Amino acid sequence: MRHLTPWCLIAMLILAACGSEPSGVIPQDDMAELLADIHEGEAVVDINFRQYTDDSARLAIRQAILKKHNVTAEEFDSSLMWYGHNLDVYKNVYDNVITILEERQQQAQEEARKAGEQLIAAGDSVDVWTRPHSLIFEKQRTGDCVLLTFSYPADSE
Repeated sequence: MRHLTPWCLIAMLILAACGSEPSGVIPQDDMAELLADIHEGEAVVDINFRQYTDDSARLAIRQAILKKHNVTAEEFDSSLMWYGHNLDVYKNVYDNVITILEERQQQAQEEARKAGEQLIAAGDSVDVWTRPHSLIFEKQRTGDCVLLTFSYPADSE
Protein backbone atom coordinates (compact mmCIF):
# COMPACT_ATOMS: atom_id res chain seq x y z
CA MET A 1 0.00 0.00 0.00
CA ARG A 2 2.90 2.39 0.71
CA HIS A 3 4.23 1.90 -2.81
CA LEU A 4 0.89 2.83 -4.32
CA THR A 5 0.60 6.24 -2.64
CA PRO A 6 3.51 7.99 -4.46
CA TRP A 7 2.25 6.71 -7.82
CA CYS A 8 -1.25 7.99 -7.12
CA LEU A 9 0.14 11.39 -6.17
CA ILE A 10 2.26 11.56 -9.33
CA ALA A 11 -0.71 10.53 -11.49
CA MET A 12 -2.93 13.19 -9.90
CA LEU A 13 -0.31 15.89 -10.46
CA ILE A 14 0.10 14.92 -14.11
CA LEU A 15 -3.65 14.93 -14.71
CA ALA A 16 -4.04 18.29 -12.99
CA ALA A 17 -1.19 19.81 -15.02
CA CYS A 18 -2.56 18.61 -18.35
CA GLY A 19 -6.15 19.66 -17.84
CA SER A 20 -6.05 23.40 -17.36
CA GLU A 21 -4.12 26.62 -17.26
CA PRO A 22 -1.88 27.39 -14.30
CA SER A 23 -3.08 29.57 -11.46
CA GLY A 24 -3.29 33.23 -12.47
CA VAL A 25 -3.89 32.54 -16.17
CA ILE A 26 -7.26 33.60 -17.52
CA PRO A 27 -9.29 30.47 -18.42
CA GLN A 28 -9.77 29.74 -22.13
CA ASP A 29 -13.46 30.65 -22.39
CA ASP A 30 -12.98 33.88 -20.42
CA MET A 31 -9.90 34.75 -22.49
CA ALA A 32 -11.85 34.24 -25.72
CA GLU A 33 -14.63 36.59 -24.55
CA LEU A 34 -12.06 39.16 -23.41
CA LEU A 35 -10.15 39.02 -26.70
CA ALA A 36 -13.38 39.31 -28.69
CA ASP A 37 -14.25 42.48 -26.74
CA ILE A 38 -10.74 43.86 -27.29
CA HIS A 39 -11.01 43.24 -31.03
CA GLU A 40 -14.39 44.98 -31.11
CA GLY A 41 -12.92 47.93 -29.18
CA GLU A 42 -10.00 48.17 -31.59
CA ALA A 43 -12.42 48.06 -34.53
CA VAL A 44 -14.35 51.00 -33.07
CA VAL A 45 -11.10 52.95 -32.76
CA ASP A 46 -10.03 52.05 -36.31
CA ILE A 47 -13.38 53.04 -37.80
CA ASN A 48 -13.50 56.30 -35.83
CA PHE A 49 -9.80 57.14 -36.09
CA ARG A 50 -10.43 60.89 -36.14
CA GLN A 51 -12.03 60.71 -32.68
CA TYR A 52 -9.21 58.56 -31.26
CA THR A 53 -6.18 60.55 -32.30
CA ASP A 54 -3.92 59.64 -29.41
CA ASP A 55 -3.01 56.52 -27.49
CA SER A 56 -4.69 57.68 -24.27
CA ALA A 57 -8.16 57.18 -25.77
CA ARG A 58 -7.17 53.72 -27.02
CA LEU A 59 -5.76 52.86 -23.61
CA ALA A 60 -8.96 54.03 -21.91
CA ILE A 61 -11.02 51.66 -24.09
CA ARG A 62 -8.72 48.74 -23.30
CA GLN A 63 -8.84 49.53 -19.57
CA ALA A 64 -12.64 49.68 -19.68
CA ILE A 65 -12.74 46.27 -21.36
CA LEU A 66 -10.37 44.77 -18.79
CA LYS A 67 -12.47 46.28 -15.98
CA LYS A 68 -15.65 44.80 -17.50
CA HIS A 69 -14.00 41.37 -17.31
CA ASN A 70 -12.55 41.98 -13.81
CA VAL A 71 -9.02 41.47 -15.13
CA THR A 72 -5.96 43.62 -14.45
CA ALA A 73 -3.51 44.58 -17.17
CA GLU A 74 -0.91 42.44 -15.43
CA GLU A 75 -3.18 39.37 -15.43
CA PHE A 76 -3.97 39.94 -19.09
CA ASP A 77 -0.30 40.35 -20.04
CA SER A 78 0.84 37.30 -18.09
CA SER A 79 -2.01 35.26 -19.57
CA LEU A 80 -0.97 36.35 -23.07
CA MET A 81 2.58 35.24 -22.25
CA TRP A 82 1.38 31.83 -21.10
CA TYR A 83 -0.86 31.36 -24.15
CA GLY A 84 2.01 32.52 -26.37
CA HIS A 85 4.11 29.67 -25.01
CA ASN A 86 1.22 27.20 -25.45
CA LEU A 87 0.20 27.88 -29.04
CA ASP A 88 -1.98 24.80 -29.40
CA VAL A 89 -4.18 26.09 -26.57
CA TYR A 90 -3.98 29.66 -27.92
CA LYS A 91 -5.19 28.43 -31.33
CA ASN A 92 -8.24 26.92 -29.63
CA VAL A 93 -8.87 30.22 -27.84
CA TYR A 94 -8.71 32.14 -31.13
CA ASP A 95 -10.99 29.66 -32.86
CA ASN A 96 -13.46 30.50 -30.09
CA VAL A 97 -12.82 34.26 -30.54
CA ILE A 98 -13.68 33.97 -34.23
CA THR A 99 -16.87 32.08 -33.42
CA ILE A 100 -17.88 34.70 -30.84
CA LEU A 101 -17.25 37.60 -33.26
CA GLU A 102 -19.15 35.87 -36.07
CA GLU A 103 -22.12 35.25 -33.74
CA ARG A 104 -22.07 38.89 -32.62
CA GLN A 105 -21.96 40.06 -36.22
CA GLN A 106 -24.90 37.84 -37.16
CA GLN A 107 -26.84 39.09 -34.14
CA ALA A 108 -26.14 42.74 -35.05
CA GLN A 109 -27.24 42.12 -38.64
CA GLU A 110 -30.43 40.41 -37.44
CA GLU A 111 -31.22 43.31 -35.07
CA ALA A 112 -30.59 45.82 -37.87
CA ARG A 113 -32.83 43.84 -40.22
CA LYS A 114 -35.61 43.77 -37.63
CA ALA A 115 -35.27 47.54 -37.22
CA GLY A 116 -35.51 47.99 -41.00
CA GLU A 117 -31.90 49.05 -41.40
CA GLN A 118 -29.17 47.66 -43.59
CA LEU A 119 -25.90 47.11 -41.75
CA ILE A 120 -23.80 46.27 -44.79
CA ALA A 121 -24.07 48.13 -48.07
CA ALA A 122 -22.94 46.70 -51.39
CA GLY A 123 -19.76 48.35 -52.62
CA ASP A 124 -17.35 50.69 -50.95
CA SER A 125 -19.10 53.59 -49.28
CA VAL A 126 -16.14 55.94 -48.99
CA ASP A 127 -13.14 56.71 -51.17
CA VAL A 128 -10.45 57.38 -48.56
CA TRP A 129 -7.83 58.45 -51.11
CA THR A 130 -7.88 62.26 -50.91
CA ARG A 131 -5.42 62.98 -53.72
CA PRO A 132 -5.88 62.67 -57.50
CA HIS A 133 -5.98 59.11 -58.78
CA SER A 134 -2.89 59.65 -60.90
CA LEU A 135 0.79 60.40 -60.44
CA ILE A 136 3.27 61.89 -62.88
CA PHE A 137 6.87 60.73 -62.83
CA GLU A 138 9.43 62.82 -64.74
CA LYS A 139 12.80 61.64 -65.90
CA GLN A 140 15.06 64.62 -65.31
CA ARG A 141 17.71 63.82 -67.93
CA THR A 142 15.47 62.97 -70.87
CA GLY A 143 12.41 65.01 -70.00
CA ASP A 144 10.14 62.00 -70.51
CA CYS A 145 7.05 61.68 -68.38
CA VAL A 146 5.26 58.61 -67.12
CA LEU A 147 1.65 58.90 -66.01
CA LEU A 148 0.44 56.32 -63.51
CA THR A 149 -3.29 56.12 -62.87
CA PHE A 150 -5.14 53.90 -60.42
CA SER A 151 -8.58 53.30 -59.04
CA TYR A 152 -10.29 51.37 -56.27
CA PRO A 153 -13.22 49.48 -57.72
CA ALA A 154 -16.16 48.79 -55.43
CA ASP A 155 -16.40 45.23 -54.15
CA SER A 156 -19.39 43.19 -53.06
CA GLU A 157 -18.97 43.86 -49.34
